[in-house]
Amino acid sequence: MGAFSDVEMRRPPATVVVPATAFANTWVDRPEEDVCIGLRFVADADLEDARVEAYRRAVGFVPDHEKDQATTDLFVASFQDALVRWVIARGTCDPNDVHKPWEPWSAAPEDIVVEQALTDVGAQLIFDAWERMRIASDIGLACASDADLALLPNLLGRLPALLAISRPRALRVRRLLRFVLEELETVDAQTRMVVPHQAV
Repeated sequence: MGAFSDVEMRRPPATVVVPATAFANTWVDRPEEDVCIGLRFVADADLEDARVEAYRRAVGFVPDHEKDQATTDLFVASFQDALVRWVIARGTCDPNDVHKPWEPWSAAPEDIVVEQALTDVGAQLIFDAWERMRIASDIGLACASDADLALLPNLLGRLPALLAISRPRALRVRRLLRFVLEELETVDAQTRMVVPHQAV
């Protein structure tokens, strides 16, 4: 019983299956088939450090980022990419043990490996899975109230404006909305039931 409990305690909150095409052709350890990667939480303090580091790297890449809209967009994209890859480096693990890094990452510092190993599409795929895991598992996140949901149709109308301000933010919102839709689509319309509202 103790051994079983230990195994369960070490199991990651979620896993993601990543296709071989998510990895750069130039990466020497590129897998030849789909691989399973564990997902684990990253401490809030570490996320704050990640934002600082991502900002530093973006400034180094686009030092004149306030020059015009084009350089601002490039800066935002650079910041987002650095943050995504930082989270992947620390938010992934062995699919069976949350305390161990995913084995291919362990050959070198995680940041370097993730930077070299993943395509932009591959990095976004893993990050999206990590963010869904975080939202689904974090009991500290507030739930949307009925009043919040009533505002949704009007707020969705702001997506074009958000896209004009920041394409990465708009795409992130759309990916999160896709997650919500997929959750709701699992409910069979033929078996839906109206149940009394219960506080949780």
